Amino acid sequence: MISPSDPLWRAAQQAADCLSQAGYAFVEDDRIEGLATTVQRFLESVGIPTNPGGETRRSA
Repeated sequence: MISPSDPLWRAAQQAADCLSQAGYAFVEDDRIEGLATTVQRFLESVGIPTNPGGETRRSA
């Protein structure tokens, strides 16, 4: 579960705002966690290291 204090949550919220401002898509607040999870899975699947909690995590 990704919490609202997680950087991925904030990034997902910003992406949702950008899509909305462009009139492209409107992501409801209750869908932000799903968008954040999708971004997290993408980063993992392409092997981009992340830094949750100050400790770099690399994908296999």
